[in-house]
Formats: sequence, structure tokens, C-alpha cells
Amino acid sequence: MSTLIDAWAHASPSERERLAERALGTDAGRQLARCFGNAGAPIQDLRADALFELAANRPIDPNDASAWIDSDAHAAAVLCRHGITDIRPTRFQLHAIRQLAAGQAEQDVRAGLDWSRVHVDRLDEQLQQAHAQLPIELDDPAVWVSPADRRRAVARRLGLNAAVADELSRWALAHLERFDAADLRSWRIASPSWLALADEQLPAVSSVERPVGVFLAPAPGGSWELTPTFSLDAIRSLAALGAAVDRDLRAASLPTDAVPDLIAGWNLRTLHAGPRENVDSGRALIEALSRELGLPITAAIPEHPVDRWGRVLIRRASHTAADGSELQLRVVTFPSRKLPRRRVGSAPLDDHHAIHSAAMELGEAVQTAIERGLPLLLPSEASGELKDTVRVGRMKGRPGLLAITTADGPIATTRRVVAEQVLPELRALKRSGATVTLDAGARQLARMVAVQPLADDSVLLGRQRELAALKVVGSGVDASQTGTGKTITSGRALAHRAATTARFRGMVVAEGRLLGQWRDELLSGAPARGLAPLAPNLDVLIVADHGPIAGRLRRFDRELGERPGVVLVANGVLDRHPGELAALNWHLLIADEALRYANPATEAHQALAQLRMASVADCWLLTATPRGKDSEQLDVLVGLALGDEAMIRERLNTREAGDLLDELNAHRLRVNYGPHLVRVTRQDMQAWMPDVRPAQPLTLEADTALTELLDAIRQGGREAYRRLLELLRELRELEPGSPIYKQALAEIARVQGVVLGNVGVYVDASVDPETLTHSKAALAQGLCRQGLVAEAMRGGGDGLPLLRGVTAQTLAGIAGEEQVLVFAERVRCLRQLASTLRNRHGVEAHVADGSLTGRDFEALKHRFTGGEFPILCLSRVGQEGHNLQNASVLCHLDLPWLPSGLEQRVGRAARPGAVRGWVQTYIPYIRDAGIAHIVSILSPRGGEHHQVLDSYEGVAAADSTVATQLGQITGEIAEHKDQAGYAGTAAKLRVAASVFGAA
Repeated sequence: MSTLIDAWAHASPSERERLAERALGTDAGRQLARCFGNAGAPIQDLRADALFELAANRPIDPNDASAWIDSDAHAAAVLCRHGITDIRPTRFQLHAIRQLAAGQAEQDVRAGLDWSRVHVDRLDEQLQQAHAQLPIELDDPAVWVSPADRRRAVARRLGLNAAVADELSRWALAHLERFDAADLRSWRIASPSWLALADEQLPAVSSVERPVGVFLAPAPGGSWELTPTFSLDAIRSLAALGAAVDRDLRAASLPTDAVPDLIAGWNLRTLHAGPRENVDSGRALIEALSRELGLPITAAIPEHPVDRWGRVLIRRASHTAADGSELQLRVVTFPSRKLPRRRVGSAPLDDHHAIHSAAMELGEAVQTAIERGLPLLLPSEASGELKDTVRVGRMKGRPGLLAITTADGPIATTRRVVAEQVLPELRALKRSGATVTLDAGARQLARMVAVQPLADDSVLLGRQRELAALKVVGSGVDASQTGTGKTITSGRALAHRAATTARFRGMVVAEGRLLGQWRDELLSGAPARGLAPLAPNLDVLIVADHGPIAGRLRRFDRELGERPGVVLVANGVLDRHPGELAALNWHLLIADEALRYANPATEAHQALAQLRMASVADCWLLTATPRGKDSEQLDVLVGLALGDEAMIRERLNTREAGDLLDELNAHRLRVNYGPHLVRVTRQDMQAWMPDVRPAQPLTLEADTALTELLDAIRQGGREAYRRLLELLRELRELEPGSPIYKQALAEIARVQGVVLGNVGVYVDASVDPETLTHSKAALAQGLCRQGLVAEAMRGGGDGLPLLRGVTAQTLAGIAGEEQVLVFAERVRCLRQLASTLRNRHGVEAHVADGSLTGRDFEALKHRFTGGEFPILCLSRVGQEGHNLQNASVLCHLDLPWLPSGLEQRVGRAARPGAVRGWVQTYIPYIRDAGIAHIVSILSPRGGEHHQVLDSYEGVAAADSTVATQLGQITGEIAEHKDQAGYAGTAAKLRVAASVFGAA
């Protein structure tokens, strides 16, 4: 048979026809044809093997899918059996096609049809019974693919005239049981039925002041978007003038004989003609409008910002009416700072497709339009959702605010309340008897506001009880200062959540070196510090390698059964295997040191986002420093914790916050986050924390050799910097995307690398010139060949670089009584300092950097905390998450570029259980060298950091961690810059110093 089928595949049309005739000429073929009545068997849709079977007089089952060339052919055959030949199955949904085939097979069985044998003359009665009813309901809109077919099906089901089928709204299609022909929401906006009802139920339109408004459109994920369209008054006015309004409500065709009425009833300052530039040129705009309208216009310049934003473009449509008797009207917008595209959408002048706004909660979108004075047009879906209901939703991008929205026909009103007002407002609505609907975000916010502190928890201290309670019921970012107990509150939250949740499954993501510390504190606590076990009721699994992760998780889940469990996952495992970690559904995910997730372009962020969106119910991100270079990272982290992709993408809260050095703007930003961004400060925990004293700068004047070296670096780096500026100017004149443009970008990247490398050389030389002997930078190697580096290495007077010699001497004097932590971004500087301490001063000092294995790192840390040696030098790898409160003195050998680095450094020692009641800090630096430049960048960033995170919590500037570290050195450098003639730089530094309370 297979040979015959292969031959049939290459047969000519005449051979196919002869085979079909032979097939129908047999009793088996006539039996199949009888099944289809007068329509005849669709022989062309049968497979070759089915035709051969019929030709051999062997019956086939018309319900056998393998007999037909595809599922559509099978469905067409079923329709044909019922006498329906004018409907193509491709118009049906897939489930309807499957139901057609399966339902007909069941009806054949009930009718007693046996297709396994030939009995041509005894089928009529059974076929009549099998064809009594089509297996699907054609009046069910769910079986159709196209909106037009669905509307016709609804019209048939509702007994409406087929002519009005296209006028039904999307809400009516989805809620047939609530259809009311006298309800505006049942009809498509601007359809004849809707217009007739609007004229009956709404006040008459005498004039149109704002012809352009915004339409509230549904967005994916249950959100809403705003799009510029004609306003409600404009649509009704255009219809009364005989215009045809397009379905998208952004364009209309108007007969020219209606132009006088349009001029008389519309705000002429909203009409536009010609290019965009005409909006600023009164004469050009008047001439263009007069030409298009065919009548003289005297006033057309927009005065109100809304009139300038929303315009009605008018063009004479000669291509549709030969005599030019028709005008084309189209909505266009000119976005501005107060009416940006991100908030209200836009309709570009040169594009017929409008651009949607950012996704928002329903009430937030309504509030956005109302606040900006824009007419709002509600779609049928929103009108249906709000009818007789008060809807409460958490605002997108501002999760600490709720929007309470009501509607009256196509008009909606809303009001906004902050988190602290949520419960009184909800109680008031309940007392009024209103029907209230809360979305998931609003319910979570209400739970977080209502939750009581865990007052009976003996492990938690002070405000930690409030934060732990929040972590049990919601999601957010814990931005508590280092040392105030993020790990403790998270561990206790895991324990309490496990005690109240059946089969609790939690996950903690942290740096691999810290997983052992997490496990020990969860299960055993820290007896040496008097810390009880945080979560003794949990079983713990550590996933730190890259084996078969999904299998290990499932096995752990099976072994736990009903017992609660938590998985500790290394950062690298999450970055590479987010899909495997989603093998289980997680009740609570906690991600430590979350600043690594602040950039959406990184693998770390994308991996956590994938896991968060796919299989995590609640999520908390832990970082004392949620703000890096800019405040938008706050939106990214809070959006990631809440699983809000729109917040991550649009970042509306920070982008619209204004200058965050202004205390009012900074506090408003925090209010908008509500309980989803929380922070315990050292002031809250001062009863259990050491006092962080203001950092003491050790200012050194550069020796002659170092001064010469620094001048040479400035001179050598100047040429590369000038070349970079020159390339940037040339780039502006090139066509983007051209080959020469790409070459210019590559050259800019190369030169930029050289410039940044020279900055590194300058800072290295400022901290320890010997570091340059290991540098690969061309500038550093040239300076070494000239002998300038060697001279600076001995310029301190004792055969050492100046800064290293003074720092080593200072630390050696302290090491006899206190343990010291030395921090630096540059590992070689730490190694050289440690070597000097050991060899010159006989003080044991060690360096903990990334070259150590995890086991060696932990061993060195335990030796230090055990008091076996006095000085531990930490590179960046050891500056986050480690408990080193046995040290009471800190030394910043250099400074990081971001406030987050300072916060983390101080937090290693300033923690509960510290050996001293104070922590002293020293910052040795060379005046007018690299560290001074870092301070000029770091201090303003630190000012914003304080205003957003600490000032809102009631922390005085003088008590802020960043302020204690930067206040005095900022003031000193500002004073010196002013004396040196750099007034601008000095002014910026003084602003930052005033924020810190140091000026």
C-alpha cells in the first residue's frame, strides 16, 4: 500500500479523478456519499490511503481523523454532513474544531452507526438521528475567531437585527447575560446605536472646548493605558455635523458644508494645519487653516497647555472627493514636560498610529487624566467594571498609593489615598454600603498596613518586629542600614511564615561565601553573640554548584512532605539556572545584596525577574544601599520585588520626582513606595548598636616626587581626553547607522577606555604609586620607564610612598589596643600596606580578597573574629554581608564612587554585639589628588542618598552613616577648592556638606 500511496503523490490530475471515480463507484464509496446527502462526499479532502480503501470496497469511518488531509478538512466534512457548506472551518477556534469532530463521533455512536461494514441501504434513519443537531452552537461567540463573526453570533443569540451586530461593544460580547440595549456600555463608542442613546441620556453638546482627550484602553496583564482620541463632546458634535468617525476614534471625515458649524461650535485654538512649526507661528497657522477650511480664520494660536498638547489636524481630502468636498480630521499631540508621552500617550503628526502611555492601574489612569485637565473617555470594559462598584487598586509605579474609582456612564472620577489612609477609607466605604472591589495589589497593601508587629518574638529588637511582620504578609525592599538586622528579620519572617503556611517552601539567594553564615544563623544562631536560632522549624538545603538543580529541588520537596523547608541558593546558580529553580512554586523568596539586580540589562536582574514572575508568590530584596548612581534603581528594585514589569520598565516614580536634594521631593518619593520600601536605621537600633563617630580625615600634602608624578599623569591624560571630545563632536555630524558612524563608535569606545584607564592611573598614584608598576595602562608604563614612579615610591622620607608610610604608622599605633578593618577598591594597595605593616612595624596583617578560596576566606575571617591578629584588609569581595563587629576601627585607604560602598564598609563593624560602644574611622588622603576628585562626585550622591533613605525616617544629617563618613572631608575639600579658585566645585560640595550638617 505504501508504494501505491507514494505513486499517488506524483499522479496527474486525471489519474486522481479516475481513482476518485473508482472509489465512489464501490458500495463503500456510496455508503460514504450517503453520509453527506445531496452535498456529496468531499472526496478531494480525503487522504490517498482512504481513497484506495474505498476503491477496494473497504469502508472508512468519516470520524477517523487519519482519513482526512487535515483537521480543517475533517471539520468541513462534519459541517457538510449537516448541510452547511458556506462556512470555512478556519473561521472557528481550535477548540470548536476539536468539538465538531469529537461531538459528531459521539452522535454517530448514539445513533448506532457502524462504519466498519458496508450497509448502504439501511443508513437513512440512523443518519437522520446522527445529524439532528450540530455538535457546536453557531450562536456561541466563543467558537468564532474574528470579532465580526463573534458579533454576528451575539446578535443572533440576543435576537438583534444583523445590521447592528458590528455596533456591539467588547464588554457586551464578554457579558451576554448583562446585555441591555438601553445601556451605553453595550454599544461600541461612536456607533449609531451608541450615539442615539447618548443623545437621550447625556446633556446636549452646545460647544466643544476640548476636542482632544484620552481614551482608557485595556493593556496586557490587567493594566490600562491612555491613548489620545477625540473627546466625548467632540465625537457627539462630529456625528451631529454628519461626520463619519473612525473606529479608533482618532480620525473623522467631515463634509465641507459643515465647516461653518464646526467653526462656530469648536475651540479654534485646538485646530491645526500644516507642519508642527505652525503651532508657534500665528500667521502661518491662520493661513494654513483658512486654506484647508475654505473660510477665513482670525484666532488660532493655542494659549492653554492642553490646547497646545492636543490638536485636531485638518486636511482637505481631494483624493476621496473629486470636488474637495470632504475634510479629514485627525487627532495629533505635541508632548510636553507636563503632558509626556509616558503618562498620556501621544499621536504623532507624521504617523497615523497612536502611541500608548505606560501601563497603569485603572484608578491611576483616571487620576492622570483628571489631574492634567484632559477629557477622559471610558471604554465599555471600564464602564462595565465600574458600574455600581467602587474599585480600589494599587497604583502602578506608586505602590504605596491606592486609587478609589467610580463611574457614571462614560465618565469616571477617582481619588488617591496614601497607605496610612487605606484602612479608614475602606471602613468608610463598608459603612456606606458600597460594593467595593480590591485588586490583588490593593489587598496586599491593606494587609501590610493592617499587620501588627511581632511583639512576642524574643529574638527581634525594636523596629525589627515591625519589619518582620511586613515580610510575613507582603513584598518589598528592605533597605535597612547595614548591621540593623536584615538577616535577622528575614530569618524570623521565614520562621513565622512557615508556622502558618502548609508545605511552606522558601528560597534565599545570596553570595556563595555567605550561604554557610545564613545556614548557621537560621538553624543554630550565633551563640558567641547571644543570637538564638532564627528559624529552627525549617529544613535547609544549600544549592551552590551547577549540578542537576531541578532534580535536587524536587527530591528535597518530596523528602520534606508536609514539613517546611528553605533552599539557600548561590548568586551564580540563580544567574545561570533560573528556569531550573522555577521547578517548584515558592511562597517567599529573599534575595540578599540586591543592588546587583538594579540594572535590567544584566543577567542577574533578568534571571531573578524570570524566577520572580514565574513561580514566586512574595519577594523581599535586601540591600542597605538600594540607590546606586541614580534613583531610578529604586523603582527597578521595588518593581522587581512586587513583580511589576511596568514599574521596572517605566520608572515613573523617580523620573517624575524632581530634584531629590530637595527634602520635599525626596519624602514624596518615599511616600509613593509605602510599606514596600522599608528601612531600619541605626538610630532605631541605637540601644543595641555602637556609635559611629565622624570619620577623621588625615590630610597629607604631596611630596615633591609625588607632585611631579601627578602632574605628569594629568598632562599625559589630557591628550586622550581632548581626542574623546573631538570624536564626540564629529559623531553628531554623521548619519546614524552608516558604516563610518559605526567606525566612529568603535573609536570612541577605544578612546573612552584609555581615558577611564588614565583616571584609574591617577587614583592609583594618589593612593600608592607602587601600584603603577603592575599596571598595563600605556600611561603608567611610560611613567615607570621615565623613573617618575620609582621616585614617588620613595618620596615619603623613609623609603616608602607618603600615604602608605603614614597610614601604616598610624594603624600600627592603634593595633596594640584595637582591631582594625582596612578597606580599598584596589587589592594591590592593600597587599602593599599589609606587607609594610608586617615587615616595617611587626604587626600581623592579612588581606582577604578574591584570590582566596571560600574555605580559606572563612578560615581567615574566623581567625580575625577570634582575635588572633589585629588588622584585616578587605577588598570589595569582603565588604558586603560579613559580621566583623569585633573590629572597632575602620580605615578607608581609598573611597568608592558610590555611597553604597561606604554604607557597606561601615556596616561590617557597626552591628549589634560590637566589642566597643563606638566605631572610629580614618580617611588618609593626599590633598588635591584622586581622592579629592572622588569626594566631589561621591558627596552629592551621598546627599541624595541621605534625603531619600535616612531623612524620611527622621534621621538627622549628623547621624547618617554617609554623613559621618563624608561630612568633615567634604567640608575640608570644599574650603580648599574655594581657596584655589574652583568656586563652582566648591559650591556643589557645600550643598552636599549642608545636607550632611557639616557646613
